[in-house]
Amino acid sequence: MSTQIPSFFAATRGLWTLTWRSKLTWKRVIPVLASMLSIPIFTVCVINPGQIDGFNRIVIDLYFFVVVPISCLINFGSMIRDELQDDTITFLITRPVNRAKVYLLKYVTLTLWVQIILFGNGIGFWAAGIYLDMPHISTLAPLIIITQALAVVAFGALSSLLGMLTQKYIIAGVVYGFIVEFGIGQIPTNINVLSISRHLKTLLARNTELMSMYDWPATGGSFSLGMVVGATILFLTAGALLFNFREYHHTEDMQKS
Repeated sequence: MSTQIPSFFAATRGLWTLTWRSKLTWKRVIPVLASMLSIPIFTVCVINPGQIDGFNRIVIDLYFFVVVPISCLINFGSMIRDELQDDTITFLITRPVNRAKVYLLKYVTLTLWVQIILFGNGIGFWAAGIYLDMPHISTLAPLIIITQALAVVAFGALSSLLGMLTQKYIIAGVVYGFIVEFGIGQIPTNINVLSISRHLKTLLARNTELMSMYDWPATGGSFSLGMVVGATILFLTAGALLFNFREYHHTEDMQKS
């Protein structure tokens, strides 16, 4: 009897069900809600009404370029590692779906989950901006929400690859961030195109207040968008190939890091 291979939609639906059931346990509901509300509430507590620079510093410097990448690193870096350490990887790789597709579907479903969480953050900042009487919030908040969606896609793909390469993916991600995103990304030469953050800044510069405050280039948006998409495809391809061909061992990969 031949085994019927599930459709892409059916496989995605199955992995999505596994994802949200694992994320929405009673133990995790409060941290999820806290992650949506903590920084917007912090912003309301420390920023005075109309203090535009302070508001922008929290939203851009703290949230967008620190919290969002770290959230991606924590969530996506453990995408396959959690399955290995919980010894449930066999269930996934023995399904009638090839490994590369399983990897990509895990990425898609986890991306949906993280997007939901960060969308809640974006709405929280929108509400905080209205409460604090920020005159530019009506244009800033939608731009943040859209651009952070691209950031999740790119940083998520990178983080999932780092999780495939090493158990110490958090350390590897921090080192990568300091060298490439905060180092190379600040160099005023063409080499800074290697930095995802550099391209996200170009996209954020569509907001005139951010462009003038940070002195970001307002041109090259199409190029930056293409680079973010291209980097995502590159990271996903590398991660899927690693997952497809690599063998896993209990004594090494399945132990807690």
